[in-house]
Amino acid sequence: MGTSRSKSLPPALRPAVFSSTKFLAPQPPTAMLRRPDLLERLTSADGVSLTIVVGAPGSGKSSLLSMWFHSIPDQTVTWLSADRGDTDPVRFMRGFVAALQRIEPDFGAEAADLITLDREVTADALESILVDDSTLGRRLTVVIDDFQFVSPAAADLLQQLLVRRLQNIRLVIGSRSDPMVGLPRLRLRNDLAEIREADLRLDAAETSAFVRLIGLDPASIDIEALQRRTEGWVAGVQLATLSVLGADDPAARIHELTGNNQTIAGYLTAEVLANQPDPVRRFLEDVCVVDELDVALCTALTSPTHPDEVVTLETIETAHLLLSRVDADGTLFRFHQLFAELLRAQLRARDPERLCAQHRRAAGHFGQSKQIERAIYHYWAAGDGDAAAALVNQNMLAVYLRTEEAPLVDVGHEVSQDEMLPELSGVAGYSLTMLMNGRGAQVITFIDRVERVVATIDSQTRAKLRAVKMGAFTQVGDFTKAAHIWPDILAALRTGDAELDPWTTVAIPIAVRTLAWEEQFDQIEQAVACFGPVVDPRVIQVDLAGALAFAELERGDIRAAETKARDAVRRSVELGVAGSGIDVAARAVLAMTLLEQGDFAAAEAEFAAVLANAAPERVPSMVVASLGRARLLRAGGHFEAALATVTSARGLIGHVEPANTVSTRLDIAEGTLRLALGDVDHAQALLLRVLPGWRALASRAWLELARRDRTAEATIDAMEAAGSSWWHAYMVALLRVRFAIDNNTPDLDQRCSDLLDHAEQTGALLPIVEAGANVLTAVSRVARRRRLTPFIERLLIMRPLPRPANQARPEYTVDELSARELIVLQYMATSMNNHEIAEALYLSVNTVKTHVKHVLRKLAAASRAEAVKRAQELHYL
Repeated sequence: MGTSRSKSLPPALRPAVFSSTKFLAPQPPTAMLRRPDLLERLTSADGVSLTIVVGAPGSGKSSLLSMWFHSIPDQTVTWLSADRGDTDPVRFMRGFVAALQRIEPDFGAEAADLITLDREVTADALESILVDDSTLGRRLTVVIDDFQFVSPAAADLLQQLLVRRLQNIRLVIGSRSDPMVGLPRLRLRNDLAEIREADLRLDAAETSAFVRLIGLDPASIDIEALQRRTEGWVAGVQLATLSVLGADDPAARIHELTGNNQTIAGYLTAEVLANQPDPVRRFLEDVCVVDELDVALCTALTSPTHPDEVVTLETIETAHLLLSRVDADGTLFRFHQLFAELLRAQLRARDPERLCAQHRRAAGHFGQSKQIERAIYHYWAAGDGDAAAALVNQNMLAVYLRTEEAPLVDVGHEVSQDEMLPELSGVAGYSLTMLMNGRGAQVITFIDRVERVVATIDSQTRAKLRAVKMGAFTQVGDFTKAAHIWPDILAALRTGDAELDPWTTVAIPIAVRTLAWEEQFDQIEQAVACFGPVVDPRVIQVDLAGALAFAELERGDIRAAETKARDAVRRSVELGVAGSGIDVAARAVLAMTLLEQGDFAAAEAEFAAVLANAAPERVPSMVVASLGRARLLRAGGHFEAALATVTSARGLIGHVEPANTVSTRLDIAEGTLRLALGDVDHAQALLLRVLPGWRALASRAWLELARRDRTAEATIDAMEAAGSSWWHAYMVALLRVRFAIDNNTPDLDQRCSDLLDHAEQTGALLPIVEAGANVLTAVSRVARRRRLTPFIERLLIMRPLPRPANQARPEYTVDELSARELIVLQYMATSMNNHEIAEALYLSVNTVKTHVKHVLRKLAAASRAEAVKRAQELHYL
């Protein structure tokens, strides 16, 4: 060790005196989440010379380091808090030596004297530190927090020590920016451990635990929304949670959270923006208008007036100003959404004209690079509605096939309709933009007004508006009115008054889906015949193919629907439009066909993919998927979740008065669930408001069967007379089986055979299972006499669906009853004695007596009458 000579120095040359707080590690906050994985990474990295913990302000660096520091029991670690005074290399190295002397008093005495005498850190002083390091008898760690305050000159001194390889001293640095201590060299020689901002972010489980530590019940907050808005940024989670303490509805407050929130804005302004030089602040304001950045876009958005003012994305990233890379190549960046929102809000308040100007520059850049939907977004945001609408009009197909996750900017309050009326060139683009933001009802009102106010509209523009209006009616679930529009478009195409342009091209698949919803199958071929040879293959092979698959589904041909849907999904991948939205219809149909055939796992995967696509213009397909998901949940016994799914689907189309095509389907779905729950009165209120037609007859028939009303037979006869598709015939056959079982008619086996004929033809299996355990048992009994086919094989392994949890259950579940016992149970509900039952079933009397005895035991009944009563209460009969 070097010898201490500081006492012999004149007072003016004695080392600086530091406050003890410079060397005291802060105590971890009381409500600080313990993060064992990160703490273990700090501990296990003891073998390397340098460990860095780097992240943006509020990412939890200092809290993690202080928690780790206080977890070490022995005196082998010391703390040094850097501050603005440490831009002076001499002062910094004095502090570094002083920190080590708190746990090793004789360390660096000679180096401290040399620094004091020379008033600089010379090579001799550094060499003296290396000598003392080599003679240490133990491993020591120096934690340096807030290293961003250390100047490059001071950091270079540590780099020289690291290059020479400190043997017994380990450095742990916490900083908002990468410390300039030769990180590349250290990485190459595996002498560096790194914990970065991505590591510091909280996951959903940690966010939930953090909320609980602060004093809130995670159940009262939408943790998923909190995680999504804060992106796991520790300070963001803490500030957001504190901002909702005492709120009447904390979950709603979290959903309203923005970067302009007073608490969060104050923190970001003070901790992130306040210390930035003017060029950096100007750069942030210039580029904040876009969500994702690359070098070319930054060049288009910035205009530095002096070479020294050039700021790059790398500059911002190195400074850890809440910027992260979002692509595998590391060329695309984005700001934390709360930070971006703050920057935009501040720029809007201080200089709204500059904000609009930056949006225009972004629009110009995206327009030149053929990123049309982004250009449209920024034109609308700049207040230039004419340019945006014109761009939509010129690039309709590109907009329709867009793969952007976010919808086009919501223009509902950006441009007044009066401004659009005088110039018709942008009306169609304006209408389509509103439609693609889920404003179907407003689109209908707006186009009605255009057609009423504008005296002369050319045929092509009228066809465009009619196409958008048809799409708007489908978006709000009114396929009847949508179907009334299609003949106008069809007539214009046939007479040549309108050409087959992108607008009318896209209208054809919409028309096919509309006609299928309305069961006007005979008109679908006319719509398909409108296509010409030059139509975009993506529209024909994906959008139209999906629509035709849906038509097959509505007809009841499950196998044909599956084939067409699979082909459309495959082509969407090959043509590069998977996820664009036009594949949603095909995937919804594919999910439904898998569900109907009893492949629940595969169906659930497809339903999830469809419902993850939140494109507003795809509402009908999302409703189809929601209805299927509700049936899937019911099949799993999750009745409340199934009802919630139907309610969610209602929210997609909004409040509808009077009822329309989609609301009718939703009423049927909920009514069917209510029947399964035994809530017949509630089910009746829903099913009796179904629009007149075949489905209304079917709904009435199920209600009458639920009430044991023999008039159900007449209703089923009316259904058969009114039916027009395979699916109608299938459902009639199914209802006749149910009626035969309920009324013990002698033609049950024949009815089951008829049903199997229809079921095998369509490929639909689930409706038989949904009709009840007794229907499944009866049909399966008849199916066992047939040649084994893939359909019969699937049918015979199906089990009855679970009953609601709130309904009484027998001592033994229905699975304990054999198929023969269920049949005997049906005969026990009649006045037939055991001899008559035996003759009807071609069994011996003793066998029937055995079955009756087992049924009585399993239903915990003392008599046949009691067994029948209990079986009826439990919906066995």
